[in-house]
Amino acid sequence: MQELGVKPKEVVVLNKVEQGMAAVLSGRVDGYYGNNLKNDYYVKKNNKLKSIPAKLNTQYFVAMTMRPNDKQLKADIDKAIASIKENGTLKKMQDELNNDLLVDTKEMPQIAGAKIIKVGISGGQGLLDYIGVDGRPAGFSAALLSEISRLMQVNFEVMSIEAQTRYADLESKKIDVIFADFVDEEEEREAKWLATIPYYSFTGGSVIVRK
Repeated sequence: MQELGVKPKEVVVLNKVEQGMAAVLSGRVDGYYGNNLKNDYYVKKNNKLKSIPAKLNTQYFVAMTMRPNDKQLKADIDKAIASIKENGTLKKMQDELNNDLLVDTKEMPQIAGAKIIKVGISGGQGLLDYIGVDGRPAGFSAALLSEISRLMQVNFEVMSIEAQTRYADLESKKIDVIFADFVDEEEEREAKWLATIPYYSFTGGSVIVRK
């Protein structure tokens, strides 16, 4: 827990935030470090946990990621995100998300004969990419994709994926787009992947511990 000024005795690598929360609750680990977006969500769901702010004040940007040859797809999604930003729709969604509200989900449009784009969602970022009990995306992700679908006149087929296999799924063409990926606006994206302009940003990380 170096972010708290304490040198950890051992570092345990966990693939999912749910595994991190379970490890903290069971006593397997003393703390779980992650970004505030997902940590805050899980702390509010479980009164046995608490969040300790980390010293690092990292700025996170969230965007969609796709294969490097899908430049036109990136351009089209960028244009749609820019339009939603300009008309205030994106800010309304972001404000609801920031206030811990499950963004009002519009019915995902189905346009007859339109191109189908497969979008992978892992459900590991709290309300940002929330997946309902029926296994379908709900809230922010569904609302944002619905708006982009309408503007691009395409159909999005949303697929549940594992966060740790998202790039393999993208490369194998199981999916065409990763919905929620962290990017750095200040640095060039690794040439292997393309990232859209960010549609969400937040600051800070924290360590989850037992109360």
